[in-house]
Amino acid sequence: MSSRRFKFRLQRVLDVRKRVELAARQELSILNREKNLLEEKLRDAERRRIESLHLHRSGMVGKLEIDMLRMHASISRQEAGHAHSLILKRAALEPRIESALRLLLKASSERKGLESLHDQAYEDWKRGCRRAERRDELELSMIGNIEK
Repeated sequence: MSSRRFKFRLQRVLDVRKRVELAARQELSILNREKNLLEEKLRDAERRRIESLHLHRSGMVGKLEIDMLRMHASISRQEAGHAHSLILKRAALEPRIESALRLLLKASSERKGLESLHDQAYEDWKRGCRRAERRDELELSMIGNIEK
């Protein structure tokens, strides 16, 4: 090949697009991690609610104490309120996740478009180098034929 090196004229733009895509990927990752954490907390709240319900039912055998009933009802309300707030937080997170996903898809598409241009320019450069090498070889062979 030629002694000159390939230089893509839009390399800076490609580098910027790669950084934008990486930032979008990281943002989506953070939001998905937050969603997973909320879902884990929601599962934990549901588990505690079920345990509380079983405890409440087991306390309903024999003599009933009104204070115990009030306490179990209060705990159930607290757990339900906590679960409700987690559901609202998760629901509020969904549009942000969708938006981050759209940004990532757009950034990936833009990067891939430029990478396609890069690959095409590189292939053109390689063809030019091969053409120049063949021309040089032909010239050398012609010089060799003249000297004979």
